[in-house]
Amino acid sequence: MFNSKIIFLFLLSLVCIYSCKTIEKKSEVPNSGFYLAIHEEAISPDLEKITGIIPSQNKDYLWVQENKGNNPFIYLYNTKTGKQEKKVFIRGTSIAWEDLAKSYNDKDQMSIHVADIGDPHLSRKDIQVYSFKENDIEDDFVAPEVKYFTYPNGPRNASAMIVNQTTEEYYIFTLSKEFTEVYAISIHERAGQLKQIGVLPFGNVTNVDISFDNSRLLIVKEGDLSMWNLENKDKLISNLLNKKPDYIHVKEASEYLGSCFKDEGKFYVLDRKKPDQKPVITTYEGGGVTSL
Repeated sequence: MFNSKIIFLFLLSLVCIYSCKTIEKKSEVPNSGFYLAIHEEAISPDLEKITGIIPSQNKDYLWVQENKGNNPFIYLYNTKTGKQEKKVFIRGTSIAWEDLAKSYNDKDQMSIHVADIGDPHLSRKDIQVYSFKENDIEDDFVAPEVKYFTYPNGPRNASAMIVNQTTEEYYIFTLSKEFTEVYAISIHERAGQLKQIGVLPFGNVTNVDISFDNSRLLIVKEGDLSMWNLENKDKLISNLLNKKPDYIHVKEASEYLGSCFKDEGKFYVLDRKKPDQKPVITTYEGGGVTSL
C-alpha cells in the first residue's frame, strides 16, 4: 500500500512537470487532471490542413476533416495503426469546413455534423452544417441534410462547433483574439437565426469537444489544451465563466490539429510535432481529477 502511494505521487509529479502549464501566482493554480499518454501513432497518408476530428461509433477510429478549398471529403483513421481506412465523399460544397461534431439519437445511432463555418473575410450571408448518420455512409459516399444559419448581428468567423446533447443544440464558438462569442440553435432546425448565449473572456479558440455525457469540455485556445469538468450540464457556458480549467496540457513545440473524447476515461489529441512531420494521434488516459 505504501509503495503504491509513492508510485502514484511520482507519476503525478511527472504529469505536472511535463504536462501542466507553468503558473506564476498561486491564485491562478487550477486543478490538475491525471492523464498519461498511452499510445502514439503517426497517421498515413498525411493531410495538409486538418481542422477537426471526432471519434467514430467504433471509438478506436477517428473521423478527420481538412479545410482545403472545395474538397468535400472526410477520412477515417485507425488510431491503433494510424492508417487511413476510408475516404468518404460528402455531397455538397466545401466553402470553409472548420470542425466536426457528433450527436446520438434515442437509438444510440451516431450522427456526424460538418461545420462549414469559416468566414475570415466576414463576407458570407449564411453558414452551413452538413448532417448525416454514420451508418448512412455507403460505398464511400453520403448525401447529407444541409442546414443554413445566420448570425443576428452580422457575419462571424468561427473554427469550432459541438452538439450539446442535453439541449440538442449546436454551439458555435467564434474566432477572435480577445474573446469568444458562443451561438446556439436546435440541431433539428433546417434553417434559422443563431442566438448568442454567452461571451467567453478568452480568444483564439480553434477546437472544442464535449464528452458523451456532457460532463467535460475540451478547448484548444492559444496553443493550449484545457479541460473543464462541467458541474451543471444544463448551463455549459456558465461553467466556463465561473471556474478555471481542471486540466491544462501544453506541448510547446506542437501544433494542435484537433482533440476529442474517446470515452469517459480517455481522449485523443491529433498534433504535428514539427512542420515537416506527419500528424500524430495520441491517446490519453485519465485516473480522475486531483488538486495540486
